[in-house]
Amino acid sequence: MRLYAGKSDGTASRFVSSTSSTRLDHIFFNQIEEFTVRGTSKDDSITILAGGDDIINAGAGNDTINTGAGNDIMDGGAGNDIMDGGAGNDTVIGGAGNDTLIGGAGNDILTGGGNNDSFLYDAGAIFYSAAIGIDSITDFTKGSDKIVLDKSTFRALKSSVGNGFSIGSEFAIVNSDAAAATSAAKIVYNQGSGELFYNENGALGGFGTGAQFAELTTNPLLSASDFVLRA
Repeated sequence: MRLYAGKSDGTASRFVSSTSSTRLDHIFFNQIEEFTVRGTSKDDSITILAGGDDIINAGAGNDTINTGAGNDIMDGGAGNDIMDGGAGNDTVIGGAGNDTLIGGAGNDILTGGGNNDSFLYDAGAIFYSAAIGIDSITDFTKGSDKIVLDKSTFRALKSSVGNGFSIGSEFAIVNSDAAAATSAAKIVYNQGSGELFYNENGALGGFGTGAQFAELTTNPLLSASDFVLRA
C-alpha cells in the first residue's frame, strides 16, 4: 500500500493504520501533525516532510522512518528499525531490535531500547554544530551499542573505517570540559559529565569547527571499541 497526503493550510491531521496484514510500502506526508501506525508486523517506510510535531508509533517490523521539521516523537517498536528525526528537538525510541537512531539537527533524546543499537552521526556534509545539535543518549550499553561517526562529517579523523580508532591518539577520555578543549584527540569524552566532543583542531585551544554533539546521560565508561567509523 502507498499512501500520500498533503495539506496547504498547515492544519493538523491524524492517520491511523490498525491492520497487521497490509504492508505500508511508503507513506509520505506533508503538513501532517500526527501520524500513528498500530499493530502492523510489516516492514513500513514512513516519510513526513515540513513542519508539525508528529507522533509515530511504527509497531513491529523492520521500519524506516524519516521526519522533517518539528519536535517529533518516534517509537520504532519491535524490529530492526532505521529512524531519522530530521530537524527539531525529537524523541527517538528504538524499542526492541537492532536499531539505527539518527537525531538529525536539533537537541534530540535518543533511546535505543534493547539489543544492539547504533547512534549514527552523519550530517551529509562537513561538521556544523547547528546541523547536529547536542543529543542526549539515555541508555547506551557498553559492549552492545555503538556510536557511529561518518568521516565525511568528522573530517579531521584519519583513522581507518571500521570498529574503533586505528590511530589510538584520536580518542581520549578526560574529566573536564577544559581538558576536552585542549586535548590532542579528535573525539573526546568527558567521563565526569557524559559529554562527547568533536575536537576538530586537536591540542589548540577550543574545539575549532567542532563542538559537543552528544551527552551520554548514564556516564558509561567508554572506550575506542564503542565507536564505529564509516566512510
